[in-house]
Amino acid sequence: MEEFFESVVCPGCGCLCDDLDVRVADGRVQEVANGCTWGVARFFLGHKSQPKRRRFRLEGPFIRRQGRAVDTDLAEALDEAAKILRRAQRVLVYGLGSLSLEAQQRAIALARGLSGSIEAPDLAVYSLYFEALKSTGGLWCGLDGVRDRAEVVIFWGANPIHSAPRLPARYAVFARGRFTPTGVEERRAFSVDIGKTETDSFTGPIKVSPGEDLELARGLAAAAGGDEGALASLPERGQEMFSAAQDAEFGVLFLGRGAAYGPAPGELISHLAAFASNTGLAVVVLSPDYNTFGLISLLVSQGFSPSSLVPEPGGSFIESPNGYDAVLVAGADPVFFMSEEAKAGLLDAGVEVVSLNSFTDYTTRFARVAIPCGLFGVEEEGEALRVDGALLRLRALVPSALPNTTEVLRRIEEGVCA
Repeated sequence: MEEFFESVVCPGCGCLCDDLDVRVADGRVQEVANGCTWGVARFFLGHKSQPKRRRFRLEGPFIRRQGRAVDTDLAEALDEAAKILRRAQRVLVYGLGSLSLEAQQRAIALARGLSGSIEAPDLAVYSLYFEALKSTGGLWCGLDGVRDRAEVVIFWGANPIHSAPRLPARYAVFARGRFTPTGVEERRAFSVDIGKTETDSFTGPIKVSPGEDLELARGLAAAAGGDEGALASLPERGQEMFSAAQDAEFGVLFLGRGAAYGPAPGELISHLAAFASNTGLAVVVLSPDYNTFGLISLLVSQGFSPSSLVPEPGGSFIESPNGYDAVLVAGADPVFFMSEEAKAGLLDAGVEVVSLNSFTDYTTRFARVAIPCGLFGVEEEGEALRVDGALLRLRALVPSALPNTTEVLRRIEEGVCA
């Protein structure tokens, strides 16, 4: 049997492009139209940069006993996961940016019940920006508004080719909008980064050394506040970017995870928020995980302080994994990003890892318990928030025998409370 799905929402990145056409036959995706490399890879169960190279599915749950992964059934794996989390004194729930809103709500409830912490790769950027909004105010903007109206576009610590591949073409730089009918000819595009990126080919790149980005942001904020001396002290390309932002009727600043890598990310983002607010730029935070905006929105709406969601320098799980007794990882692969020293610390400290994922990865190699789950937007349906806050519903296109992520989290929560 063959089915055609139109206007499919793509779970490839935070843009959640909603214009894909997908053909399904014999229970598998056969063809995807309009998607970028990332999106195609998602539907074909491949790697982001190599969609034809299939990833290995986590076919069934296992429990690691005496260093050896032993296959088990779902009920036993759920019971063991609940026991690990229940007896732990310091629990971390990690990831969640690649889950549906429904699954994220379950994970947050589980973390609350365990008095645990929550960490996700891009929460720091979102949290620091939300914190900065308290003092500066600011504009938020839909991606459709960027396409239709933006005359100046700035990428700060953000390489959209590696975080949102279709963003420049569909919304930000080359797209033809209602009030920008010639697209890139009516826009000024800039990027600020510490190294050469693909974005340099279609922006006016401003290269900074580590720490210089803070000085640039401070100067832009002061200039936007009316300090003429600060404006004169900016580098030539910085002055050009400031003038473009100030003269534009509408513009946007895309803030990426690179903004959180420096020695004072809170101060940097606060200055950028002030610069944007005083020049009328909207700010959109980019994340390669398609529902990080959904996660931060849920956390803030449920009373979490943005500042409490930012790990201390050197205190993230990837850098200091031995700070916890047990870690539940959902929809992420933190071990992939760990140094060899951190991996050794994870083993030496005896941190018990429970991994919920659709694929085998570096984290499942360290997991005490691993439970396979369906793939959101392909095998599971649910809701997610785009990077601009738009609520979209993703469909299940193909059947799957793997358990639903939301249901797995619910059953673990029940086991913890039993």
